[in-house]
Formats: sequence, structure tokens, C-alpha cells
Amino acid sequence: MDITSVKFLSMAVATVLITGCGGGGGGGSTASSSAQLSLDTQGYGGKKASLRVQGDLEDATTAYSDINGVISLVEDVEVSLQSPSGDTAVATAAAAEPEYSCVNPDGVVDVQQTIGSTSENYVFTLSNCQVQTFNHGVLLLNGEYRLEATASGDGSSGTVAQRIDISGQELDSGADLAILGSQTATIRATSDSNYSITTVSPSMEYRLGNEYVATRNSEFVVSQSVDIYTLSMSTDLVSSALGGYVSFSTPTPIEVVLTEDCPIRGHVLLEGDGTVEARYGQSTGRGFGLEVLVNGSEVSYEDTCVAALPL
Repeated sequence: MDITSVKFLSMAVATVLITGCGGGGGGGSTASSSAQLSLDTQGYGGKKASLRVQGDLEDATTAYSDINGVISLVEDVEVSLQSPSGDTAVATAAAAEPEYSCVNPDGVVDVQQTIGSTSENYVFTLSNCQVQTFNHGVLLLNGEYRLEATASGDGSSGTVAQRIDISGQELDSGADLAILGSQTATIRATSDSNYSITTVSPSMEYRLGNEYVATRNSEFVVSQSVDIYTLSMSTDLVSSALGGYVSFSTPTPIEVVLTEDCPIRGHVLLEGDGTVEARYGQSTGRGFGLEVLVNGSEVSYEDTCVAALPL
């Protein structure tokens, strides 16, 4: 596993975890021991969100998927900054590829990149930079994005650390936006089908106008052993749409056989001012299927897993 593989694998897993395919060991975080949320001006991180009926599960999982906006927007900006001519880009590494530029002549994107045989570091610094993105309209951005990736000499392990501190405005709507947070992924692998990745993040915050969503005190773990994936997580989801936070955890990690539609086992727990649980396969009272419980009482059951995982 070379440095390119380390970067690709960690980012692919981060995207999967964010967009809704897995969940983690341990209980949910509590506000008293939580990482500081700098963009949470309304204090959502100190309020438990409502979890009293099955519809609250849908609201919580919808809000969880909103955090994908962080990954989606960062990727959109990076691709949109690439330009055939780097007239307004400043690259400290000679003949750096690809080149980057802002839409506005007075905007600047400074790209610093260092590449070695077992490491790759780069820093994007944006100053008054307008970006015509593919999916988010025209953005005016200031701030910094850092990525540091390392791999062991034998390719059996690696780390990818990311730090985002970006602010600006969505020019089409006039809404202020900000992304602030960090995460570190640690990878261990003996082969392409036998690996584990642990991603830890104190906080990852995203604000657009009055919309706010964040994860806090997060640990995501995904592993593959031949044809079995194991997924686990522990995180607080803080959301303006929920009016507070919900703690996600997996008391029993989710195990999925690649050739099967349903997990063979797994227990997902959501905790707010009440609890919602989803149990899969051998973790259900029947030993198969999917059951959903609200405050300890079953409210639905399916003998298949046509419904998406609640993460």
C-alpha cells in the first residue's frame, strides 16, 4: 500500500461513513465532555434533540446525511479551482500539477505541495477567491485546507490528517458559509481485502446561512476481512434542523457479508431526549431482518433490509 493508496482508501472510507453506510463502538458523547463547537452560535450542542416517535429517526438520519455537505463542498471547490492556465494561482512547487486559479483576477489561491516516497503534504490557502463550483454556485472563499498523508516503508500502515478552516459566502444566495474541523485516519492493512481504518475527529462543523450541522467527539471504525465488512461509530450529531444533538453509537458493530443484502448482525443506538434503536440480523429478537425500537418498544419490523441503514 503506497502513499496514493493510503490517501484514496482513507478518503473513500470517510465519504462512505459520512454519506450513510456504517456505524461505531461505545456510547454517545455528552455535552459536558464535548469538544468546543466554534460555529454553534445558537447552542445546539448543549440541547438534546427530540427522539420520541419513529418519525424522529427519519429526521435524525436526514440531518446526519447533511454533514455530507462538508465533503461534497470541499471536493467541489478543489475540482473547480483547477484550470488550464494558472494565471491567478501561486504554486510554490515548480511546475506543480494541476494548476489552480480563482474566477476573479484579484483572488488568490496559494498551493504548497511536498511529495516524498512515503509522505505527501499540501496546503490550500484562499484569499478573496471566487470559485464557480459545479454544484454550489459561485462561492467567495477565504481560509485554509491542509492534508498530510504518510505511509510506512512496508506499506502496512499509514495516516491521513485533514484540517479545514474556510469561511466566505455563497454569492448566488448571499448566505454566509463556514467549514471548520479536523480528522485523522489511521490505516492498517495486510492486503487489499484485509484492513482496518480508524478515523477520529474532535469536531467537524458546517454552516450555511441559518443552517448548521456538525459532528462532535467522533470515532469511526471500518474493517474488511476477506468478504466481511465491520462498521462501527460513536459521534454526536449537532443540527439546527433537529434543534439540538443526537448521540449515535453501535453497541454491537454492524457486520455485512459482501454477497448479502442484510447485515448479519448489528445494533445502532440513537440517544436524544429519548432513544431510537435499529437492530439487524442476529441482534434482533428474531435472529434475522431489521427491527426498530423507540424508547425500548418495537415500532416496526422487516424481514428484509430493503430500507437503507439508518446512518
